[in-house]
Amino acid sequence: MALLVGPFFLNQVHPWVLDLPFLLFWVLLWTTLASGFMGLVYWIERGGSTPR
Repeated sequence: MALLVGPFFLNQVHPWVLDLPFLLFWVLLWTTLASGFMGLVYWIERGGSTPR
């Protein structure tokens, strides 16, 4: 939802975060967070740190 709805409300040129336009920062942030969440779910579903 953040990547679908966020750009319509956050598309501004002037605010910069980490030397990136805010919209680019927003997309990179949520792409990274989504990857981390999927990795966490995979790790939990796999059974934690137990090797197979």
